[in-house]
Amino acid sequence: MEASQLTFKQLADKLQPNHFKGQLICLDPGETTGWAVFRNGTLLDVGQLATKDLISGTKALMGLFERHMSPGPEGYRTTRVVFEDYRIYGWKTEEHTWAGLHTPKLIGSIVALCVVMKLSFDCQMAQQAKGFCTDEKLQNWDFYVKGLRHGRDAIRHGAYYLLFNKEQ
Repeated sequence: MEASQLTFKQLADKLQPNHFKGQLICLDPGETTGWAVFRNGTLLDVGQLATKDLISGTKALMGLFERHMSPGPEGYRTTRVVFEDYRIYGWKTEEHTWAGLHTPKLIGSIVALCVVMKLSFDCQMAQQAKGFCTDEKLQNWDFYVKGLRHGRDAIRHGAYYLLFNKEQ
């Protein structure tokens, strides 16, 4: 059976027999930040936050973290955050000249929040998650959420992390 025909759980069990246990917040940072929450490999929730302004964006992220830090009815709380990293590629240097570089600043806020709130974190590049976790796969796994482009990208980061991160 091809990977695209397997359910997410079947693929995760095949690739990561000792898969991540716990709650994972996944972020696609930018002026609109997509977020998704997984618990033991199951997608719980997805959404988007307005994070165009660094101060209000950081506060919105802190609120998201705090909501998922409190243990729920089953006692789960967030134990790890995974987010898309940012690099300035050589072919984009002209485009970045005099740019405010909002996304890297927001990533700095995410790292600071994780440190202060004692959350483990990992980052991965966009092409890793977006290259493997296609819309077709998200649909097959019942992870595709219409109208939330950045939320879907956060789901991609969570799914990719759950499938391929060797240090869980």
